[in-house]
Amino acid sequence: MAGERSPKRFDFRRKEARLLQQSRQLHMDALRIENELVLLLQQEWFLIQDYNIQMLQYLELQLTCEIMASSKTQRDEKTAKTFIANAIKERSLK
Repeated sequence: MAGERSPKRFDFRRKEARLLQQSRQLHMDALRIENELVLLLQQEWFLIQDYNIQMLQYLELQLTCEIMASSKTQRDEKTAKTFIANAIKERSLK
């Protein structure tokens, strides 16, 4: 019996090996999940940057349209004033 192992000790070593393997697998899973999380955060950051750029372009376009509309209104008002002034001059000459 000197060279034989006791069944309890054998079971303990098998269990220890199995737990060690599970520990390694859990560690690998944790690293994989951490890498996936980093990639998702990077994608989110790029989406936020893209959204911000598009929003700034939209606001720039909107401001340009408002400036053009304001400029057109001012030109129309000036044209109307000139037209009225010319009409008044013509009446006074008659």
